[in-house]
Amino acid sequence: MNMNDPSNNLKRRLDLLDAKVTIDCKRVKASKNTDRAYNSKVLEFLQFCDVSQPDEKNPRVITPLKVFEFLYYCAFRKKKKTYCKKNNLANGHVVRFKYEEYLDVLDMAHNGVDEHINVIGFGQWNQYYCAIKRHVGHQYSTKESDLKKEDLVTEQISKLINVVSYR
Repeated sequence: MNMNDPSNNLKRRLDLLDAKVTIDCKRVKASKNTDRAYNSKVLEFLQFCDVSQPDEKNPRVITPLKVFEFLYYCAFRKKKKTYCKKNNLANGHVVRFKYEEYLDVLDMAHNGVDEHINVIGFGQWNQYYCAIKRHVGHQYSTKESDLKKEDLVTEQISKLINVVSYR
């Protein structure tokens, strides 16, 4: 096998390109799955912002406090039942965030009820956190907000991460 043979060189380059295309294809598939998982979580977060901050001029601009309040709710709410799941609609839109459940979580926290019964695990909670961080990056890149992903690492959120990851 002659290494200087042009056909051998072309074959080697085609093999390298084929390997690169395969890797890119896997990355795109993973990105689509991540997008599908994150989009519903971001939608739920934005609905939370709309409902919990109705007096703000633009309630969808993300702040560390909104993120903490939403992630606190996610950390201590009951697991959602996924079997036979039907989407609730309001004005033709899917309702992901339910304010009544949010108030129930706050009541439980204030009344000292054991909040660790049947709550979501760290993996699912972390998906919410990562989805919100990605959305913060999007808002920053489109100049909707000055908040950067790094700005979400507040003392409150760090403590919440510890609680959720070690329970």
